[in-house]
Amino acid sequence: VIALTANNRDFVFNPNPLLGSGDSASDYAVNLSDQIAKAGGNRAFFSGGYNWSFQVSNVADLTPPQVDSVEPALDSTVPKNAIIQINFNEALSLISATGQATGNAVEPFNNILISFTDEQGAAHYLSGEFAISNRFRTVEFIPAAACEVNGQPVEENSCGVVPKCLPASEQLAMVAKAATVNQNGETIDPLSGITDASGNSLDGNNSGIAQGQPDDNYSSSFNTTDELDLTPPRISSIAPEQGSPAVPKNSRINARFTELLRSATVNSDNYTVY
Repeated sequence: VIALTANNRDFVFNPNPLLGSGDSASDYAVNLSDQIAKAGGNRAFFSGGYNWSFQVSNVADLTPPQVDSVEPALDSTVPKNAIIQINFNEALSLISATGQATGNAVEPFNNILISFTDEQGAAHYLSGEFAISNRFRTVEFIPAAACEVNGQPVEENSCGVVPKCLPASEQLAMVAKAATVNQNGETIDPLSGITDASGNSLDGNNSGIAQGQPDDNYSSSFNTTDELDLTPPRISSIAPEQGSPAVPKNSRINARFTELLRSATVNSDNYTVY
């Protein structure tokens, strides 16, 4: 085990040496035994534990991850309750991309930093949570501060929860840091910046090679207003259409929404096919 999250729910294992063989594909099985206990002392699994299997190829993943897109877009202006979303082109190591930001640029989690600069030139770093979803390819920042209007808290939004807000009427900067690498582009410290599920450091400048900090740090900026977006999203179209007869069984189910969704909320708890 090389790392675990603060809530003791997520663990990262780093096989040494690498899994597999250079000659052919290899099958592996993992067992989490029934001796693993929950925090309260009860067993986490029934007799026999939890098992899963997978196959690895004879090729190592040495390609660094890249940023596909960010929301809000560069130089755009958005309401102060906008969610910051970073979409990557492959699965990330969740330990490198998730955590609690405390407003301190040094620790405990500083692989992604959100900040603004005041009139005196001092930098202020935002506190909040970085969460991962979309098969570990989307990271979203939810600020810690509750939204206010005229100094009064906003009670709830259309989801029935208290909305969180970024600082109003500010230019915000976002930096996603690459991990430290050696002269061959190999990651030295997998916790020092964003890495993919194979431990490759972020390629923030899209050069195709991992150059580490600061060359491969990815940055973007946008502006906020003092307005709130409390209008719920709607579905503008669906396919297959309502009441469609004889739909081929290999058809995809698609829904188009009127605005960007928070990726972490599109999951099996909130979407059902029956």
